Amino acid sequence: SYWHERVGFNYRITNLQAAIGHSQLWRIDGILARNAAIARMYENAMKDIPGVSFPPPMDARCAPVVWLACVQVPQEARNEILSRALEARLEMRPFFHSLSSLPPYEAFAAHCPNSAHLAATGINLPTQRAVDEQVVARVAEVFRAVLT
Repeated sequence: SYWHERVGFNYRITNLQAAIGHSQLWRIDGILARNAAIARMYENAMKDIPGVSFPPPMDARCAPVVWLACVQVPQEARNEILSRALEARLEMRPFFHSLSSLPPYEAFAAHCPNSAHLAATGINLPTQRAVDEQVVARVAEVFRAVLT
């Protein structure tokens, strides 16, 4: 669940990871465009579901990089959505924990209400290449079943 008891450092990647990453760079524009298109499909499919909110649009001078399509939902509904997604064989993950909530950073932590709220309400949606309109519709149905 991305909960870390101690700080870990590993800035190295293997030769195989480097080779795969290097070979993917020529496709980066297509990968980013595909992920942005998937995010738009989710927004269109779930715009009418109460309680679902998407990241706000960025300033026109900026180009967002969609690593994962994500949403926020009411905190009390998030675990049920994740549980029903698992039952439907849809891989969704909660957002990462706020750094200020992790034990290694307790001595340095300040009250961070925005990151705590994001950590408690965020869900990363399936964004891999196999996502199509049917997958998006199934994901939307899980949210609709819990939130409406």
